[in-house]
Amino acid sequence: GPSSSMTGQTANNVSYGTKLGSAGPSLRKAEPIELPHLINILTGLKDEFMLIDKQSIDLMIKNLSQQDTYIMGASSMEMKGFINGGPRGLPIKAPGAYYIRFAWVDPNSRNQGIFKQLISGLLAQVKPPENRGVWMQINENNKACQKAVSSLGFKHIDTWQVGEKTSQIWLK
Repeated sequence: GPSSSMTGQTANNVSYGTKLGSAGPSLRKAEPIELPHLINILTGLKDEFMLIDKQSIDLMIKNLSQQDTYIMGASSMEMKGFINGGPRGLPIKAPGAYYIRFAWVDPNSRNQGIFKQLISGLLAQVKPPENRGVWMQINENNKACQKAVSSLGFKHIDTWQVGEKTSQIWLK
């Protein structure tokens, strides 16, 4: 669609960054000032995101700040969801693939297609090489997420044990 632009930031956290019109209604790159809010969300959901120790939390913080992090919403306080990804080969099956690390949808915005918009929007922006694949881990109990990625063309290819949690590996 046509690209619209929204620049600048306000003192009361109303809007940041640039809106990416081709990625959906309001998917935009996260600003550094917003990262602490995203980190708080993920660390509050350690089990859901399989953050099992200090090392995994430190890696999450590094990835949020150094790789592709996009937000849907005018500000981090009005955020409907966010997504993070970057290069990480899937051992054996897809070396050099693009890995979607975190995708979160605000509980008040669930069941509205936001998750699928986050994934589609991220992939439209970063354009990972098609011959390398895109993959993600999904908690085995998260049936809604599994259904959504299946509808986007991802296939369940493996199951991994992460600490006491079991995650499914999905590849497109």
